[in-house]
Amino acid sequence: MTTELIISAAALVILAAVTPLCNIFFRKITAVRQADETPEMPKVSVLLTAFGHSEQLENHLPAFLTQEYGNDYEVIVVAEKGDAETEDVLKRVADNPHLYITFIPDSSRYMSRKKLSVTLGVKAAKHEWIIMTDPSTAPTDSHWLQNMAAHFTEKNNLVMGYTQYEADTPSYYQFEHFRTACYLMRKARKGRAFRTNMPLIAFKKSEFLERNGFQGNLKYIRGEYDFMVNKYAQRGMTVVATAPETRLTESCPSLKTWRNKHIYYQETKKHLERRFMPRLTYRFDMAMMYLNYVAILGALTYSLFTQEWLLTAAAAAALLITIILRTVIARKAMRRFDLSIPAWKVTLYELRLPWTYLLAKIRYLRADKYDFISHKL
Repeated sequence: MTTELIISAAALVILAAVTPLCNIFFRKITAVRQADETPEMPKVSVLLTAFGHSEQLENHLPAFLTQEYGNDYEVIVVAEKGDAETEDVLKRVADNPHLYITFIPDSSRYMSRKKLSVTLGVKAAKHEWIIMTDPSTAPTDSHWLQNMAAHFTEKNNLVMGYTQYEADTPSYYQFEHFRTACYLMRKARKGRAFRTNMPLIAFKKSEFLERNGFQGNLKYIRGEYDFMVNKYAQRGMTVVATAPETRLTESCPSLKTWRNKHIYYQETKKHLERRFMPRLTYRFDMAMMYLNYVAILGALTYSLFTQEWLLTAAAAAALLITIILRTVIARKAMRRFDLSIPAWKVTLYELRLPWTYLLAKIRYLRADKYDFISHKL
């Protein structure tokens, strides 16, 4: 038994013990349960943009309209004029005193209709603080607004909320959604927020109007939440609201919706500032994970051919250590956010992640680039 063999075996085990720590799940993200206290709840506008989501709007709008809140609030729904199904839904709740309805014109061009809807909704808002979300989300508690608004203080200008997919959503969607959210929430808490992958943010109307809303990215069809956070987040003035009382439940996306979300982000990310460090951190974590697995696989293959059983045993031990550590770390992080994914799936899902992004990149490169902008030639 050579010294080189012993060193190789020891290095393999050490690598297996260290690389799982290069992991966003190991970098603790605390679920804040005590929001900032305010002497009086501010008046709030909740903004929903409804396009082709009449069923979700019908299911979720009542939960927004029946919040128990200690001050005045309104729910602004922006719809497309002529959308009969959405108009029927809104007619059924039109007598609710919290509801305000406005429509975008049929002839709007040269800008994303979603961004136009948000802009019209902000201008129509009666109150300074605006919560922007989608009809695909819903509060699970009648005090959701009360808990969100506790973060609306003078020292904050932006609040990033947390949404969690409903229970019957494929577990890989939930895992990938949560893991991405962990990177983005930690970035927001440790520096200046980069973007968000969750349709729930709160901002100030006056700042949106003073800085010309979506100016600079109006032509891009998607990415509203990303652009808002990237443009308006300020260091020390962005709050990440993750307490269970502030969360929204998000409907299970269809396969097409889930794929499109990844494909459109390939275009959006090119126009976001401060993207170098978040991408570097993610790539470093992925590289360390795959380096470990490649080393284990290489050592196992070599040792079986050469019958170096010490190295075989070290490779097997390293694989076991890797799977156990990565699973325990991931499960601990998910428990803090009430996310339940079977332990045996964690390793498979982590290995799948970069291939999901690579496939989205390939689909993006094969797509017509005019699919991502509203300016058509």
